[in-house]
Amino acid sequence: MVKLVVALDFTADTEEVVCDKIGWDRVAPVVQHGKPLAGKVTLTTVPADEYATFSAVYMELHVIKRELTGDKKDADDQYFLKGKYPERHQLVEKGKRYKFKGSMEVPFTLPAEFIPAVESYESHKVRVYHEAIVKVSTGLLFDCSAAQSFMLRMLSPPPPTAPLPHHERPWLTVADFGGTCKLELAQKVHDIGGSAQGKIKLSGVPPLARIDLTLLVEEDASGTQSIYREATVWDRETGRELDLDGALAEEVIDVALPLTPSEGFSRPLTPSIPKLEVGGTSFEVKHLLRLTLVPVSGSPHAWNTFAVTLVRTELGGEPRGSLSVLPPKTLSGMALYKAVGREIWNEPIHVKLVLLVISLFICVTFGALAGMLIAPATTESALYLLAETLGVDRRVPAWLVTTIGTATGYVEGAPTAVTADINSFESALNDEL
Repeated sequence: MVKLVVALDFTADTEEVVCDKIGWDRVAPVVQHGKPLAGKVTLTTVPADEYATFSAVYMELHVIKRELTGDKKDADDQYFLKGKYPERHQLVEKGKRYKFKGSMEVPFTLPAEFIPAVESYESHKVRVYHEAIVKVSTGLLFDCSAAQSFMLRMLSPPPPTAPLPHHERPWLTVADFGGTCKLELAQKVHDIGGSAQGKIKLSGVPPLARIDLTLLVEEDASGTQSIYREATVWDRETGRELDLDGALAEEVIDVALPLTPSEGFSRPLTPSIPKLEVGGTSFEVKHLLRLTLVPVSGSPHAWNTFAVTLVRTELGGEPRGSLSVLPPKTLSGMALYKAVGREIWNEPIHVKLVLLVISLFICVTFGALAGMLIAPATTESALYLLAETLGVDRRVPAWLVTTIGTATGYVEGAPTAVTADINSFESALNDEL
């Protein structure tokens, strides 16, 4: 019998290593939102000299959000769907049947609006990933399919290089430590490939040990904030001396918080994501900038926080074909059982109940068949005892006796209310045969 192998490939200039929904590292192409999604589907017959036929090739795009909190009830995948099911896009003309042998390529170009406007995202708490699934209808019981993860990037225009006028600059103050500290940023938005620059104005402050800037990330308005970037912008030991003697004394410090990966903060930043809700699934990423002043006296730190907006201006990634990952390990034995158990445990309760019922049915069925083959008399007695315990009538229903008896000629003109004991019915049938 011929086997059909399906492969999916996207047209892209760069790629990245991502973690798929199973937890394996994959090389994924980087795709820009707002542009058509192009590529090809390759169909191959095994063996190569055999013919294969198909009637349809269609693609589904899945945007999936997965919580990584470790809480089992929150580990279920959530899908960004406009309707009840993913939208399908036909890649070949409908109503035809195609026949080929060897290899065949099906190029495709999907419109930009076919891709949901949700940027790929990954942190230690939540992951939003994109997956394309192509299915080939061969007319058999199951379709042939292939899946490919990809990274979706949403680009913004580069922020202006010139600082904004003073009255337009975002700012915050810290004034609960015996003086006043004001932070002014040069821009309202900041490129994740650059730095957040600004000025700090100090007036009437007590002696300080250091001044820190910290970038925090808050996901889904959870109230929990994670530190993604941090820098000491002034230190008493290494920074220039501040002359703040006198009530009117004022000092200005130029500051910059690098947003690119650095020592201790290797995870790349993602742009700020306004709250998005599609089909009941929502997602939001906020970035907060915190200014912290540490007094020399050991008094409590003084700080304040305000929201900032980060944008992406470049696709990023490595040149296509330059990355590779180790093939996933083949699980066997106890490791395989544990992996299957984890996946089942993460499923909703109704799925677990259905799997339990199916498992019990299979066990009872095969147990009864094995018992009838090995020890039929004992198994039959056990089944009768089980039927009596459950209150099941051992007698064959009248309609079944009438139907089988009439078909075999054993019963002619049998009344509709006939019932018979199983043992006598089996004996009569054996005598007739």
